[in-house]
Amino acid sequence: MIVCIGVVSYLKVILVGVDGATYWVIKDLLPRLKGFNKLAKEGVICDLKTTLPPLSSCAWASIYTGVRPSRHGMFDFVGIGSDYGVHGMGFVNALRYPVFWSLLGRFGFKSVVVNPPMIYPAFKVNGVLVSGWPSPKLSVYPSRFGKILREIGYRIDVDGLEGRFRKDPDGTVDDLVDVAKIRGEACFRLSEELGNWDLMFPVFTICDRIQHFALGRNGWRKWVLKAYRVVDEFIQRALRLLRDEDEGLLFIVSDHGFQPIRKTFLVNSWLVKKGFAKLRYSNIRSLIREYIVNGVSLRTIYWGASHKRLASLVGKINNLFLGGAPKRGRFSINDFVLRKTLAFASGTISPATFIWINDDRFRYFAVRRSKKTLVKEKLIDALLEVRDSNGEVIVRDVVDVENLYNGNGRDDLVSPDLMIVANDEYTIDPWYVSSSYVVGPSVYRHGDHSFEGVFAAAGPSVNRLKDFDFCGVVDVAPTILNLFNIGTPSWMDGISLIRSNTLLKGSLRDNLKIKVKVIEKKVREFSGG
Repeated sequence: MIVCIGVVSYLKVILVGVDGATYWVIKDLLPRLKGFNKLAKEGVICDLKTTLPPLSSCAWASIYTGVRPSRHGMFDFVGIGSDYGVHGMGFVNALRYPVFWSLLGRFGFKSVVVNPPMIYPAFKVNGVLVSGWPSPKLSVYPSRFGKILREIGYRIDVDGLEGRFRKDPDGTVDDLVDVAKIRGEACFRLSEELGNWDLMFPVFTICDRIQHFALGRNGWRKWVLKAYRVVDEFIQRALRLLRDEDEGLLFIVSDHGFQPIRKTFLVNSWLVKKGFAKLRYSNIRSLIREYIVNGVSLRTIYWGASHKRLASLVGKINNLFLGGAPKRGRFSINDFVLRKTLAFASGTISPATFIWINDDRFRYFAVRRSKKTLVKEKLIDALLEVRDSNGEVIVRDVVDVENLYNGNGRDDLVSPDLMIVANDEYTIDPWYVSSSYVVGPSVYRHGDHSFEGVFAAAGPSVNRLKDFDFCGVVDVAPTILNLFNIGTPSWMDGISLIRSNTLLKGSLRDNLKIKVKVIEKKVREFSGG
């Protein structure tokens, strides 16, 4: 039984986030992973269903809040404005729903949270918070803990991965391993310095980074095994820490899974070829764009896209000096002949991406509102017929998402109209143009996201878990809260995986609901809703 009086707790929870960890990959490598092996034998391990689309930005936001992307509003890393500008979706800090460690803090529980993706800057918590990727710089609360991170050489990530993997894959993997090992050490050092902690929550991104490069290649195991071994070493150390506890649980969760990629669907190239869009071409700057993409940190790109003035300046420079799409290479939304473009795709390279109808929500629209439904129906029918050269169907589904993803109520973003979902072993790239709309994988995309990640648990309190075959990312936050007897807040979409035998009294749950209603009211007032 868990005793919870005020801020006193006899439960220790270690939640290990592993970006991109995949159940089938773990099973393949299991004989060489002692920690995961122990989890499989003594606890539970299963598939974890991610969000649609299967992207880190929206999936981690759902893990933190227990809310689906259509409600928390973060549907990608970037969105499109009415001026066709690419705008960063911002960080999870701006969402209207609180993250689970903030809720724990309100009830006196202390957390050590290290590298949670999409969290920047570090905000006030009951414990320690270290900002995560894609933070433009390291941010720590309380700031005094930053000294520990500086002493051990802590880094947020390895920058310029695509270019580095081209030149030196083995050296790049070794650098990623070093960053991950230091991250694990930082978590234990910070927990020891804080003392009397209740939740430890580090997030490792190494599996995502290496699987993107290696998973579809010959000999992929030698690289991927290095990534999982770093996490496995942390798991073994964490299990030893819990061994002396009467009550404790170790969880493993990932934001999405991975799959090898055989082909890439160039959706905007397809739109051009089928007459839904028109590009203006220039043959002089394909290499310039490739150089920029390979050499610039993704954190820098995302930070820049999140600042309206800087994003606008980049767009103007692109128009003046880099205007026009190459016959083969990367291009931007400004390279479309917008008055003759009925629809265009945008978003992150992924097995699921979005299409916008160029209607009167945009400055240079080509589709009148009365014709929008007809254009959308033609697009859906045509996309479902897209086939590879060998006759395989590329698009699994096309989902009408009009007004569903609103970017957390931001009035500077236009909601997408359709979501394309690719079949297994295909990914979708909106921002590469070629004479063919189906090409092989890029250097850094031999592996890409899938819809099944991994969930695992072990420890003295593992018998508190229900029997289940799979779960979803939205179930993580309710499960953590129920472990500490707080219960599942009414606004969460997920369910607790904990047997409901000892939940917090109703008066405290009602108090929690009131706090969130106040938060939601403030957000509506701020956004003018």
